[in-house]
Amino acid sequence: MLLWSFACGQKTTVIPDGVLPLTQMADVLTDIELADAAARENLLPEKYTERQELWLFDVLEKHQTDTATYFRSLQFYSEHTELMDSLYARIRVNLQ
Repeated sequence: MLLWSFACGQKTTVIPDGVLPLTQMADVLTDIELADAAARENLLPEKYTERQELWLFDVLEKHQTDTATYFRSLQFYSEHTELMDSLYARIRVNLQ
């Protein structure tokens, strides 16, 4: 388990087992956003022509995770807006 503490020490959120750590989740979401943008512009490799959703599996494999862990993590972060804000801040940095 990881603990996420805020500077004031007022609130601590425990990231449960089976949920990607914030940094890894930000990296996964960054790559998903990049792949999604490439898909919208028809810039993905030919192997994705018939089934564009396959790029999601490749992104998850690159980050050594699976769909169940990804969706569980997405649900967890969606329910914790204070962590979601940090997550999107990290994604913005990754995309620069």
